[in-house]
Amino acid sequence: MDIQNDDSCILCGKNNEHGLKIKFNMDKEKQMSHAFVKVSKMFNGYNGIVHGGITCALLDEAGFYAIMSQDIITVTMTLNTKFKKPVPIDTDLYLEGQVIEKRSRSVIASSKIMLNGTVLASAVGEYFIKKS
Repeated sequence: MDIQNDDSCILCGKNNEHGLKIKFNMDKEKQMSHAFVKVSKMFNGYNGIVHGGITCALLDEAGFYAIMSQDIITVTMTLNTKFKKPVPIDTDLYLEGQVIEKRSRSVIASSKIMLNGTVLASAVGEYFIKKS
């Protein structure tokens, strides 16, 4: 399957009227990504808490953009997520991704969602290299 970006991603796409439109900053030297996001009630799980699937998607995206800082295009193979505290709706959250290891056909990246310096959720993912 050919992967094409039509800018309609639910998280970062500019063309998705219902999306979060997250703008990740990437640091090629540090192999990192970071962004701030405020998740609307549209993505609610329990009252006032971001749905767990959306939490996973946010962590996946932070890892993906850390890898993108290295000009590598990937797709997610695995994502091991740890939910530490509820992720609140309508709150300024900080997302961060970090490349851990580049392998011959994949990249390992970690990610976290933080509020005021406290980690609410984290993940480690393996991403298959589609193009570099």
